[in-house]
Amino acid sequence: MGHPETKLAASLHKWTERTWRHLDTCQFETLITANVPSVKHQDGSIEEIAVPWAERYQRITKLLAQAVILWLEACGNVSKVAEIMRLDWGR
Repeated sequence: MGHPETKLAASLHKWTERTWRHLDTCQFETLITANVPSVKHQDGSIEEIAVPWAERYQRITKLLAQAVILWLEACGNVSKVAEIMRLDWGR
């Protein structure tokens, strides 16, 4: 007989309101705001649950990141793309 499987339990730790910049809609800046849960594992570590529209620890959506990459490939000028997309240089 095999060893019984050990299940790692996690409990809801807290909810955190997060905001991500998304592609503009009809020339208006679009933000997505959601309450994101984090869980506390048995070992005491805390992990925020990933959302499907953004990479972990990012403040822009996957679609906006993809659009920025396409613009960069097309024109190759970071400053101009940031201006067109209305993003600060750091994003």
